[in-house]
Amino acid sequence: MALLLVLEGPNSGRTYYVTGLFTIGTDASNSIVLDDRRIAPEQLRLQRDGARFVVKNLDQSREVLLNGERLAGEAELRHGDMLDLADARLLFSDEEAPSTASSPDVTQASSPAAALPAGPRIERRQRAFENAAEVISAAGSLDKPYARLATLYKVSHATSSVLDPEALMRSLLELILEEIPADRALVLLMDEERSEMLPSVCRVRDGVEAPPGMTVSRTILSEVCRTREAVATTDALADPRFAGGESVARQRIRSAVCVPLISRNKLLGVIHLDIVASDKRAFTEGDLDLLTGIALQAGIALENARSYHRAQRYSRNLASLQRAMLWLGSYLERDPILKETVSFVCSNLKCTKASVLLLDAVGRFATIGHATGIDRKLWPEIQVVPGRGLAGRVLSTREPILSPDPATGRPPESAEYTRKGKYLTDSFVIVPIPRRSESQPHEDKPMGVINAADKLGGRNFTNEDLEILNLLASQVGMALVNASLYERATVDQLTRLYTRPFFFQKGEVEVERAERQGAPLAVLMVDLDHFKAVNDTHGHAAGDQALRILGSIIKESLRDDDIACRMGGEEFAAILPGGSLEGVQLVAERVRKTVESFPLDADGKPIRLTISLGIALYRAGDKIDKMLARADAALYRAKRAGRNRVEMES
Repeated sequence: MALLLVLEGPNSGRTYYVTGLFTIGTDASNSIVLDDRRIAPEQLRLQRDGARFVVKNLDQSREVLLNGERLAGEAELRHGDMLDLADARLLFSDEEAPSTASSPDVTQASSPAAALPAGPRIERRQRAFENAAEVISAAGSLDKPYARLATLYKVSHATSSVLDPEALMRSLLELILEEIPADRALVLLMDEERSEMLPSVCRVRDGVEAPPGMTVSRTILSEVCRTREAVATTDALADPRFAGGESVARQRIRSAVCVPLISRNKLLGVIHLDIVASDKRAFTEGDLDLLTGIALQAGIALENARSYHRAQRYSRNLASLQRAMLWLGSYLERDPILKETVSFVCSNLKCTKASVLLLDAVGRFATIGHATGIDRKLWPEIQVVPGRGLAGRVLSTREPILSPDPATGRPPESAEYTRKGKYLTDSFVIVPIPRRSESQPHEDKPMGVINAADKLGGRNFTNEDLEILNLLASQVGMALVNASLYERATVDQLTRLYTRPFFFQKGEVEVERAERQGAPLAVLMVDLDHFKAVNDTHGHAAGDQALRILGSIIKESLRDDDIACRMGGEEFAAILPGGSLEGVQLVAERVRKTVESFPLDADGKPIRLTISLGIALYRAGDKIDKMLARADAALYRAKRAGRNRVEMES
């Protein structure tokens, strides 16, 4: 299934499945709606064209980049391509599993661990060469040793400076087809993040018909992967077991040779050659030795190319991490820190599920602070106790968990380990968030954990992902500690709304902006009705609970840009930038009705709470205290008119 993952921008972390016609732009009718004025109402169109996906830039006046280059008109979209539109970055993925034939003897992307029939008919074997001396020694025993050494020299020269693994394999196969009488050649490479052997590059000799999809005998492939030896069969059609397999019969394979690509005792892939049944040609012992010698050089070159790309990817991730650290250090509030953290994890680790869980004040349990890929309604229900479950284990041991374990290839052993139905794969990573600050840089008590799961394409998380996440967690811990210190000075601890001094400071800024830009601005005053009676009748604990409920309702009813505070006692206020009269009245009514329908439980008895509200709108020359005074006067008119109502300034 093709999909688009939004890596950066307003919709960061979201995944959209692409079927048929798909559009991107700012208009609400688009499949992906992006909130950025630099993007056209309908900027991009994606459309399936047979097995291809075609992307078209519908507005050439707006710059769109495809893999860093300007998209002019339309182009084919391939797996792994990156689209950039203003601040938005989208990754295209089209990793449908290749179809496999019904025959047990054929595979296009097989795993060495798959259950396979035993006993292939293999006439010759050759163990992998371990060094150049062994290659030279073997070449010296052949009929044309100098020709073979010249071939090995050409391979070394052609592969020494190529750092793109796919280009390296293409160049290698072209040389092989020049020197060895094969009709077709295929390279399968081990995907480290999937632990699967997948087709990489295929080449066909001139004059030979190219099959729809060149396949490899699963029996031969399994034998090579198991023994790490090169193998050859000189007459596959004469073997009844091979002759019944589609890879042999359908493609008329007479002779085949398969050699492993090994570097530092690690299996990187295989090279498979075959000869079709057009004549009596077959691979010789010399061909097998030569290809084994080539494989030694190819394995080293391939590992060097992969190491280079890993280093490049790691450098990009570090640069991205540095930018994220700068952003995190600039935030003084907890919520933006958590959102930025989750966004970074999804973007850089290429996953669709990520969460940050934070311990409560006394360390009894951790709850979700922010997450992507988990229904927000479920956040309050998720509680992790230190020592219980995998995230709980990380909280108690302060040791991260990477699954599957790179050493064993298996998920962690745990009585509470269950992912069925919740996640797509068994691969995940969990790291602790250390409680650190500039004054206590060596404090390592955890304050929570970061989780990442469901990597794109079903891939596995790597040690590199773990290292990046550990570095991020360290910075997140420091940012959260600093935010906590800032919060103590600006946030009322009972209601979690801003304090009165901070409210006036922000209010002056908003009033100046309204005067400068001519933008609307409103102030809302809120007061609990009969609050003294609640305290006197049910106790101060019930009164505190009533204030907490009201603070929570006000916060949930406002936008992120609105500013709410506890003025003192049972009185609250809110600044609503851009608030029109009708919009503010709707907000006020929503708060009033929510409070009215939310009974307070005091000693098992429900208490009906009500509030009175007053609204004032910005007038030219206003200061924040003048607006509050008019909103306060409107509030008291609501009180005199019977309470539980909203009044506008006169």
